[in-house]
Amino acid sequence: MLSSVAWSEEEEITWAFEVKYGRPQQTLMELPLESEKPYWYLLFDVTNNTSRDRYLFLKIWLVVNGDAENRTYKDRLIPVLESKVEKTLEREFNNRVELMGKLKKGKTRKCIALFGPIGYKIRDVMVYVDGLTKNTLHNEEGKKPYFHYRRARVLYERQGKPEDEPYTVLLKRRQDFVSQTIQVPDEAFEKGEPEDATFD
Repeated sequence: MLSSVAWSEEEEITWAFEVKYGRPQQTLMELPLESEKPYWYLLFDVTNNTSRDRYLFLKIWLVVNGDAENRTYKDRLIPVLESKVEKTLEREFNNRVELMGKLKKGKTRKCIALFGPIGYKIRDVMVYVDGLTKNTLHNEEGKKPYFHYRRARVLYERQGKPEDEPYTVLLKRRQDFVSQTIQVPDEAFEKGEPEDATFD
């Protein structure tokens, strides 16, 4: 079942895409010269409920067993995995390349993130998504210019013990946004310093 992102009341709210996340799931794959292993994917919906059409470009990754191992896996193109999921569910999804582009006001894209094998010893998984919110450029006097944006994160935890539940089932425990800043390289402003601006 998909669940909606909830905003923290303490956050400054500008525009953001609405996202409904499924939970990370696995399906067994047997590729040439490889033994059978579980490949992981995440289904999610992105809706533009803002005031106008906006460009969509997402960066998605997950971190397994964050406190202990911090194993990181990026969303990537895995055609055989995508094809199997689409055939099983009898519908098509947008992968990381296909979802890029302008998303019209009021429209939704059904998407899939593909991670491949992430191992068997899984206690928790944190999914991170960049590109869902408005980026703001700050140019304060006496400071180097920087971008500010909010990164979405969703925490899933394993249900049951590995010895009792050999098939890994992940349940969502928490979701929120965290503030991020990126310093703008000096060479970007060699032709003059800009005013405060927003970027869509």
